[in-house]
Amino acid sequence: MVRKVRAFIATALLLVFLVACQSAEQRLQGTSEKLPIPSDTAVLASETEEWQGSEDACFFTTLTQLYGTNLSYEEVKDFYTAELTDNEWVQESSSGLSEMSLAFRHGGDYALAISDVTSNEYIVKQFKSVKDDQLKSYLTLYTVTLNYADWIAQRFCR
Repeated sequence: MVRKVRAFIATALLLVFLVACQSAEQRLQGTSEKLPIPSDTAVLASETEEWQGSEDACFFTTLTQLYGTNLSYEEVKDFYTAELTDNEWVQESSSGLSEMSLAFRHGGDYALAISDVTSNEYIVKQFKSVKDDQLKSYLTLYTVTLNYADWIAQRFCR
């Protein structure tokens, strides 16, 4: 019986360790896959980047996805406001973002921003894999930017 308990504890600790060792990119991808998307909306491109914060040990990972839809941006904002707040995301002040953006936070790990980029050619052109004819077939182009900060970054970084 003692062996079974020890084996169970060892297995549980191993699982905790494996989950904790999941990369930030894997965490972002998993969270991104759970985010709601309005109907008749397409993911046109996706980019992940890691950047360093104010301290040497401070790393943040960002996943930005470009979406195309024939909904108006107001309809997109209304959709995300309703869906995300129903799923434990907290809407935040979008100070520091354009007035056309929404900001949300989920726990201390994730921050999310939704921005209208329909008329922002600079941002759209950053997604090199997207062809111009794809872009022209949608009324609205917007990005969903998901940021992840691990416990070190949450605690010690700005």
